[in-house]
Amino acid sequence: MICMGRISILHIARRTFATSNVNFVRFRGSSTNPPLELVKVGKLCGSKKEGLFEPGQLFLHRVFAYRGVIVCSFNVKVKEIVKPNEAIDRTEIIPYYQVLIDRKDWDYMNFHPEMTSYFTESAVGREKLLTVINGMDCVPHHEIIPYSTTEKDAIKHDLFARIFEPNEESNDGPNFNIKKNLFPNFAVSNKKSWLTPQSVHVATNENVQLSVIPYYLGQSFTAGQQKYFWRYTVRLQSLDKKPAVLRDRILKVFSLNNLQQVNGPGVNGENPRLTAENSVYQFSSIVELSQPKGGHMWGRFTMERDDGSTFEILMPTIPLECHPESTSEQNEFENNHN
Repeated sequence: MICMGRISILHIARRTFATSNVNFVRFRGSSTNPPLELVKVGKLCGSKKEGLFEPGQLFLHRVFAYRGVIVCSFNVKVKEIVKPNEAIDRTEIIPYYQVLIDRKDWDYMNFHPEMTSYFTESAVGREKLLTVINGMDCVPHHEIIPYSTTEKDAIKHDLFARIFEPNEESNDGPNFNIKKNLFPNFAVSNKKSWLTPQSVHVATNENVQLSVIPYYLGQSFTAGQQKYFWRYTVRLQSLDKKPAVLRDRILKVFSLNNLQQVNGPGVNGENPRLTAENSVYQFSSIVELSQPKGGHMWGRFTMERDDGSTFEILMPTIPLECHPESTSEQNEFENNHN
């Protein structure tokens, strides 16, 4: 994606990366002509084909082109439907990272910044409060482009200074470390918490790829009834960069002989459009069930080409299962977020 060793300009999602023969990366906000002045971001690091990136690693997103910092990592099972309408799939384990996004880049992402949510305790009653963290995303390993910098305030995010501190001990690792009192909560892989992607489900049709990731948020009470909640993210990507518009989506959720169906045009009244310049779109939503186990959801997305032709992408069946909550980690994030 980024060519090192010579001057190179790369346009992704209304952003520009430029690298020089000393491997510095520069960044600007749009692809206007004539180009705006490039701003130096830092120095590219070598890609990591094996092993995990460490918490505190700065990076550029290979697809959405934002600057971010890694908070924690997970090894996640990814299930991909190889052939639509056939029970043939491929499964592999891929590292994923929860990251904070530089708020100066939010306007250039092809998704809303309020992707991540979790429960906090309420001062009144048993009903918990659903709280949103702006500028947090979950990123697969191959979309991380690591870099280093000498800036002390490298990522503009409300949580950055609360979670990270400069790494003064080594020149080989990331520029930042998680603060020592927070390290046990964020540096351990495969945590069972609201941060953990339970699985990734992928399906492709007409070169548009659909990815869905569920997260178990925990339990709360609604109108006096105990409920169990999941957050899920949906990502649509045009692999061949051909334009397509999301026209309709249908989501079905089944639990204990109870079938719920949600359908409507687009997403929240919008019809996201995939183009060569912005080939990826993602959004997040919440589903609640009366039981902690045995739930499933599936659905379909209807896409439209510029010539008026339509096609469907079937969302694979996704199990909705709870796991023991990690209250210590949730409390740490709650304390640092408030």
